[in-house]
Amino acid sequence: MNKKLVFNKLKQHWFYTAVLLCTLGFFFVKGVWYVLLGSWLPILIILLLMALLVFSAIRSEKAFRKSIIMWSTLMILWAFVRLLLSVADNFIKPIPESHIHEQLGIQDNVLSLIFLISGIYLLRFRKRVFSSKVKIDVV
Repeated sequence: MNKKLVFNKLKQHWFYTAVLLCTLGFFFVKGVWYVLLGSWLPILIILLLMALLVFSAIRSEKAFRKSIIMWSTLMILWAFVRLLLSVADNFIKPIPESHIHEQLGIQDNVLSLIFLISGIYLLRFRKRVFSSKVKIDVV
């Protein structure tokens, strides 16, 4: 019953679902790229987070909301740290590590802003998506 309710609410709020799936998809693809480079940790982390979201959606709406809070908070922190590193690299002291320095360009700053906005959106509108005032026919 709860499983259908969570998935029906996600179907009804298609933009919220699209933002959630796009953010998860981006990190999944990023994890695959890291696997190709020889590092398994990023893909394991994103797969763990995806499994947590799926299992919490199956378990209950409250558990899924808490998982969304965790995912949104992690995204906001990730984007904020990247933006702070970019500011430090450009205005305070250049970062000597070339791998990090290459990921702090204009395109990557725009990407960080997109993820910051997406994380805030997912965090802010979760109550509207999962409010009990929304009536859904469960078939």
